[in-house]
This record gives sequence, C-alpha cells and structure tokens, in this order.
Amino acid sequence: MFKRNQVIIISAEERTYTQPRLAIVKAMRKDGTLNCTFSMYKDSNIMTDYLIPADEIADRVIGVAEGLDQADFRNLATCFPNKDPRDPFIIKQKALDARFPQYAAMRKDYGPYESGEEIRARLRREREAV
Repeated sequence: MFKRNQVIIISAEERTYTQPRLAIVKAMRKDGTLNCTFSMYKDSNIMTDYLIPADEIADRVIGVAEGLDQADFRNLATCFPNKDPRDPFIIKQKALDARFPQYAAMRKDYGPYESGEEIRARLRREREAV
C-alpha cells in the first residue's frame, strides 16, 4: 500500500496536531501499522515519529502528496525558526512553496512549541477536565 520515503498527507489526532500535514513514510510494519514522521511545531525543526494502526489508516491518511519526493519533504514540511532569506533551506523552501502552495499552506496550522513541562501540565489539565 505505502512504500518507504513516500510523502503522504495525514490527519494526526495527537494532542493539538489535528490539521492535515505532510508526513514521510518510514515503514509499513508486518502488522500493517504505518510508521511515518511529521514536523510538529511552528518556528521549529523538530519532527516526530507517528504510528498509525492498520485499522485507522483509512481515517488518518488523507492521500499521497503528488509530485513531491523525499528530497523535498523536509524543506516543504518544516516551519524553520531561521527566516534569513539567504539561508539555503529558506531559498529552497520558497521555491517549493511556489511550486506546491497547497502543501506550503499546511504550515500555517502548526501549533507553538511545547516544552516537556508544558506538555505534562496540559495533559494533567485534560485528565482533570474529564
């Protein structure tokens, strides 16, 4: 179904990351679980692994990012903290944004960075609210 290094669009239902975003397939496990990686935060180059159970793939994978390959993934999916227009990553990102505006637009929905303590505090609040 999916192959390694294929760029896909997912709807991650993890914490506050619910908007569609680009992800890259790392592996399809023998049990059917999809292991992918996506960029997490606004103004950050932090990425995370994300596992999608076999029975949830149809709900969580929106589609394949047509025309996009693994070499372009990082520059298009990452909301770089460095905005220097002379930076090679920013130059490449602007060129990719012009070619793939629909994928570039996904970065606007990235949430702010959360430290470990902020994550734990938010999770405590969510548990107490239930």
